[in-house]
Amino acid sequence: AYVVNGAFYLISPVDLREQRSFYKSDGVPLVMEELNEDLDIDTKLDWMIAESVLQLHSPEEISRR
Repeated sequence: AYVVNGAFYLISPVDLREQRSFYKSDGVPLVMEELNEDLDIDTKLDWMIAESVLQLHSPEEISRR
């Protein structure tokens, strides 16, 4: 099952003004399959968790994504 996580919304200013929504009927999803690809950072604790996750991966792994 997939859920909307709000990670990316790409829409032209014209479309946004006309539709008054980030959602479009012809929108294309960006599927994030790995848990560490979907890190929501809203607080200092979230930031610390994200840093810990990044430390688990080598720079080469991160740059390949």
